[in-house]
Amino acid sequence: MALFDFLHFKPKEKGVTKDEARKASRTDFIGFFRTYFEKFWNISNLNLVIALYLVLLALGIWTLQPYPVVFYIFLGVFALLFGPLCAGVFYVVRGYVRGDPVFIVSDFTYAVKHNWKQSIIIGLLDLLITGLLIFDVLFWSGTDINYLTSYVPENVVEITQEADTAESGAEITVTDDAQAPGEEEKAEVLPFGEKTNGFLESMFFYASIILFIVYLFMKNYIYIITVTFNLSVYKIFKNAFLFSILGIKRNILGLLGKFILLFVNVIIFVNMPMVGILLALIITIASCAFIGAYAAYPVIKKYMITPYYKDEEVYESYDKIFEDRG
Repeated sequence: MALFDFLHFKPKEKGVTKDEARKASRTDFIGFFRTYFEKFWNISNLNLVIALYLVLLALGIWTLQPYPVVFYIFLGVFALLFGPLCAGVFYVVRGYVRGDPVFIVSDFTYAVKHNWKQSIIIGLLDLLITGLLIFDVLFWSGTDINYLTSYVPENVVEITQEADTAESGAEITVTDDAQAPGEEEKAEVLPFGEKTNGFLESMFFYASIILFIVYLFMKNYIYIITVTFNLSVYKIFKNAFLFSILGIKRNILGLLGKFILLFVNVIIFVNMPMVGILLALIITIASCAFIGAYAAYPVIKKYMITPYYKDEEVYESYDKIFEDRG
């Protein structure tokens, strides 16, 4: 009876449910700063996972260069690991944006375990497309890119020259008008963006810039869609391209935020190299991933999740029908 309900009083449980947390999450401009500073230490811990990958990669590149076969095998392995790493990172930061309870190690490994096959393919495509677009921008800008394929370490050049001199027994004298052996005339390198050929090359240059920016928008969506929906690789990239246009405002703000963050990190690195490196390994990279997820997830939710339900907010029904893939 209602009269005796006070005898069965149950105090409200501590904490919040998943639904309450998602209802409290915000995806507007002010909400970004609130969520970011609330999850700052969590994002920093996530950055340490990325830092482990980068440090091992850097050490391998530094130590394995004298052994070409092992060196390229090492690079291939880390290229295969790139996609699963991104899948795990974006799964975690997506949870922060949604207001989900997140446990970095378990959620990261869960995402990698359930998406490793597809994320490997997507990661390789991502690296390939990014590399080609950067190459296109540099090529059509008129920048000299021959050094990318003709670089020889200075110590190797010195050893070779010493060996040649010893074998010939000849003395080499370099005068002001003469050119030292092995020294070639350097081609004139144009400033970035200045081309020698005219209108058509200019069009290709600006087109490559636009394509690169669009792909930077797409990168925010590719891995979130991968860990959220069961779609083919083609549909993942197709939807990412569509969302790069449909969410243009959020995409521009997200790209601007990443640019500011990276610019500050570079300025610190130029003036204090060790601090700049530590900053990148502690917070910068994961912060960029969080900015990308914050810009992208509301667009995905608007066009891929919400239309299937009467209510605009999707909670438990979302979990039952749109099961996470990782």
